[in-house]
Amino acid sequence: MTTKVLVNYIQTTDGIIGQSGYGEWARELQQLYDDRLVYFGMSEGWADWMPQAIQEYQKKSQVPLPAFAR
Repeated sequence: MTTKVLVNYIQTTDGIIGQSGYGEWARELQQLYDDRLVYFGMSEGWADWMPQAIQEYQKKSQVPLPAFAR
């Protein structure tokens, strides 16, 4: 059996879906990654993809999106 991550973002209850951005995603994903054994009780290998996603979100949060520029 092969496991494949289809969704690489999980929002905590603190955010509002549709009103968050890459910076918030990076912070929340970092929180989930830091506490992954508490939240999910799974082996560390399950969350191996998270550090790369966190870095991607952090980079994207530094680039302004033209559609949202004033």
